[in-house]
Amino acid sequence: MVYADFSRRRPEVELSREPELRIPADDAAHDGLETWFGRTPLLQELIYQIQTIRFVLIAVLLVTLTAGFSLTYLQTQTAIDALDLIVDPSYVGELPAYTGLYSSLGILAWCVSATACMLCGALLRDERTTTPLVRYLMSFGIFTAILCLDDLFLVHEEGRMFLADLFNFSQTSKAPLVFEAVIFLGYVAIGGYIGLTYWSVIRKTEVLLLGAAVASLGSSMVVDVGMFVIPSNILHSSIGDVMEELMKFNGILLWMAYAVRLSNQSIRSRMSETNAE
Repeated sequence: MVYADFSRRRPEVELSREPELRIPADDAAHDGLETWFGRTPLLQELIYQIQTIRFVLIAVLLVTLTAGFSLTYLQTQTAIDALDLIVDPSYVGELPAYTGLYSSLGILAWCVSATACMLCGALLRDERTTTPLVRYLMSFGIFTAILCLDDLFLVHEEGRMFLADLFNFSQTSKAPLVFEAVIFLGYVAIGGYIGLTYWSVIRKTEVLLLGAAVASLGSSMVVDVGMFVIPSNILHSSIGDVMEELMKFNGILLWMAYAVRLSNQSIRSRMSETNAE
């Protein structure tokens, strides 16, 4: 299969008129409703939709009940306050509402990137075969979701502090940094594997945008580790923290731009092929 060169500007694709969403009239469940309710289309459709989404409703209800039981257990059997798990952190800490604004925006950008790639991969997936482009989109989306979870729950930082408390390391000890370095190297290994495996696809995308995102995120990691290794007054001050966060935020935005543009161009390319046929 020949892939479209996404680095070149492609002509606008003329979109056909969006078809009207209609529920099959010959469906057995739908036909049965007419017997019960006669000429009441709205009520028919509501009952029909309940029948079709009942498993989704049950799954959501089970998740909610599980969350409720777990919160009740934690509140009554442990020292953990259930409110700490369900309310906004700024409310718990009595902090200003804008606390962590750019961090939250970064999390949303991670979510947009992961959703765009995985949704695009699911839309382009063929039931008979899975193309390298689809596998790349899904792999990139899953990898982005992992980075999102790390950034959301501060996995590398919390793990480092957990080890420091567990083994009673002094504040000047660099031993806990090994854990953080391993996490970062793991991300580099995963990203490298995806890059080598799907290079034939990646080289046809906007590589410059992806490279800028990787460079910015990599610089943020270097500054993060460097604050504990390099004896620099600048890195150990608030300037160092701001530098790290700004480089990470810039990298996340570039990463999102690449993911969204890649998904958009992939769908348009498939539409062009379909219209040509």
